[in-house]
Amino acid sequence: DRQTIQREIKGEPVPIPKKLLAKSVEKLSAKGKKQLKELLGRYPRIALYWRYKERVRLLYDADNRSQAEQMLDTIIADLKAEPGDPELHKWARTLTKWHNNILLYFDTGMTTAIAEGYNNVVKMHKRISFGFRNVDTYIKKIMLGLVPCRFYTLHTF
Repeated sequence: DRQTIQREIKGEPVPIPKKLLAKSVEKLSAKGKKQLKELLGRYPRIALYWRYKERVRLLYDADNRSQAEQMLDTIIADLKAEPGDPELHKWARTLTKWHNNILLYFDTGMTTAIAEGYNNVVKMHKRISFGFRNVDTYIKKIMLGLVPCRFYTLHTF
């Protein structure tokens, strides 16, 4: 992964921008595309990981479940075939484990985005609530964080 490669780079540490690697190419500005091209040219291992990430992302553009399943199986086979990279083999095992759940998207059109958002809110409140002694207060704070609320501007006229 990106952090492992950063630790392995000899000499002075080079920051590798996570957001640049996470965004899809279509959403990058011209400057971002240039930076990405330079980064991938400089670090072939990151380029390899990035290409697999893009293949998984493009999987969701498949027309139907059977096409997506074929794409996913090909990605997993290619990851397993990569020589000498335990991180890619680990990724292949993860995709194999989640194979049915990934393909479920094509049956239902649903993702785990809402659950991931809730997990993010709970983790954030856990971090900022360090030192709370009363569990009830902590639970109430999390529940308030999960309630969707809108603040409207109050007019005094």
